[in-house]
Amino acid sequence: MSTGKRKMYSGRLELKKNMPDAIETDCSKCSEKTKEGSEIIIRYLIDNKPDYWAPLQEKYDPSGSYKTRYLEAKNAEVHVEPIVKPEII
Repeated sequence: MSTGKRKMYSGRLELKKNMPDAIETDCSKCSEKTKEGSEIIIRYLIDNKPDYWAPLQEKYDPSGSYKTRYLEAKNAEVHVEPIVKPEII
């Protein structure tokens, strides 16, 4: 197995191992790096792959509390448009 594939496989195993804690307890036992990675993956699944998220939610978050917290935080985020400098002619 090449180094790249081994690293990717190892990352998947790490995610699979941490997914229950990430969903059930907001990754309370995770390192900061693992917590950030888990959040990115879970948010991606909720927003873009609901068919993949549904069985995970059913198993680890049947009350839907994680998704509710995520959606509330997402809706509370402030989006600021970048300042565009006018072109000088």
